[in-house]
Amino acid sequence: MGLIGTLIGAAIGAVISIVAVRLTARTQRVQERAAKIARTQTARALVTAEIDHNLAALEGYLAQTDLENPVRDRSNLSGHEWIAVHATPNWSTIAWERALSDLLDGASSSEMLQVFSFYTNLKAYSLAIDLAVSYHTMRLEAKVDYALVQASYHIQEELARKIRQAGNPLRHEAAA
Repeated sequence: MGLIGTLIGAAIGAVISIVAVRLTARTQRVQERAAKIARTQTARALVTAEIDHNLAALEGYLAQTDLENPVRDRSNLSGHEWIAVHATPNWSTIAWERALSDLLDGASSSEMLQVFSFYTNLKAYSLAIDLAVSYHTMRLEAKVDYALVQASYHIQEELARKIRQAGNPLRHEAAA
């Protein structure tokens, strides 16, 4: 009887051990899935906040360099010179760069394309301003035609309009 009891006990122990291993693996998968969802939601929230911050910085910059601004009218600078002395904001890209892989898991391909476009347009906007300021400086030295200066400022204005019009692609009201 002792040997049969030992064999039955060993069989029951083996079955319980197998069930415990499977339950542990299943619990671990559920926890990993929950952690992945949490990382994705956090990444989305961080990038959404970062885009909002960049949009606010753009609005502040545009208000500061607005050629119709009464404060600017009291200065001795021309419109283009006024823009030249106000550097574009240092756009925040940390959340976008660090959370990209987590954001990819939780955003649609359309949203990702729009977010990528947003950050690309911000960089292009800064480059357009830098180019316009360089052309303006060269114009003052009579090295380039005024039409080139105007064209570069027009590109900057169009990029600003495009960024403002698109808004935050991760906000539901912007995507709708």
